[in-house]
Amino acid sequence: MTEAEFEKIEQFQKESTAYKREPKEIIQKLKLEEYFKGCLSKKQRDVQIQKATKDGFTQTEVAKFLGLSSSGVSRILKKSKVKP
Repeated sequence: MTEAEFEKIEQFQKESTAYKREPKEIIQKLKLEEYFKGCLSKKQRDVQIQKATKDGFTQTEVAKFLGLSSSGVSRILKKSKVKP
């Protein structure tokens, strides 16, 4: 390899490392408790699960809060998607 090629590789590695150090911030406006206040039915709960995950909460966080499994939350999200 030439010296120029080594310099290009080194520059690329520096850029990719810098990206890893500065992850994107997720701003969560509401707490999980606020999403599920007043949910009386499973349908309401499912809608709130969609909103919470869309706002940046992970499926695992929602599952732990609701006492469900992560795969259960995943199924709810897949089932409740609107089909065209």
